[in-house]
Formats: sequence, C-alpha cells, structure tokens
Amino acid sequence: MPKSPFQLFVPVLLCNAAFALYRWEARRRRPPLFPKDFVEPVLYKENRASGNSLKNLLTEFGGARNCLRLRVTQNELWTWSMFSLLDDLIDVEHRILKQNIIAFKEQRDLFGRGSLCIEYRKVSGGVSRIEIFPRNFDAFMQALQLSASNKTDVEATQVSPL
Repeated sequence: MPKSPFQLFVPVLLCNAAFALYRWEARRRRPPLFPKDFVEPVLYKENRASGNSLKNLLTEFGGARNCLRLRVTQNELWTWSMFSLLDDLIDVEHRILKQNIIAFKEQRDLFGRGSLCIEYRKVSGGVSRIEIFPRNFDAFMQALQLSASNKTDVEATQVSPL
C-alpha cells in the first residue's frame, strides 16, 4: 500500500507517458490519411460533431463526443478526432468515398437531434459502419447528397466483402 498519493501517481503518469509516446511513434510511421492541403472545395465543415464506430463494443460506447471533425467534399466524407493519438483505438478516422456508401439510416431523437448511421465498403475490402451526430444535420445531409436508392435499414443490409 502506498504511503502517499504521490507514490501511486508517478507510476500511472509514467505509464500514460509511455503509452502516448508509443501511439505518437506508431502514428508518425504510418502514411497520412488526409492531405495537408484540401484540393477539392469543402461542401461541409464541422469541428465539434459527435460520432462513433460500430466496429465493436469499445468503439460503440466510446467514440468522439463533441470532438469529431467532419469534412464533406465533392467525392468524399472525412471523419477524424481532435485527439489524433486515440483515432486508431476508437476507430473514428475514416476517409469514405461517396460511391462506396452502401446504405445509410437517418434517425432523430426526442429532442430533434439527428444521427446518421453509414455502412460503407473500405478500400482495403470489407465493410465498416459508423454513426455520426452532426450539429447541423440538414446541412450535412445536403452536402453529403445521399440518394434515396442507398437508403436502407443498415441493420438488415447483407453485403458480402469485396
């Protein structure tokens, strides 16, 4: 049993620092997912959205709350967190081609806040699902320009991997 709170604080601080250095180094070695300069015009931009991946239980209940960045261009939807060290863990960093969106489902809660569940094909092959809560839902949907032919129940969609 530690005699003072400081004896417990130092090992926890060292473990967190080691984890942050490990994540930073892994991130530095990986090629960037998003370009530094936007070539295409941005149709929708938001820095304080919420969202989560539906990959597993951790990402479903974790996610990014009021710190998810969204960009919609002519051909793509980009999502990533303000805290880039955790993007891989909570699986919120996505670069989605609009043509790869298989299905989507719009939902509204009792307070009128809209969410969008998107199912899409990854470039690497396979299917992924994310849920996004933009602050300006209508402007986001207008910029995304999803057609009604893609609108299906995401839960019931059966898609085979590429």
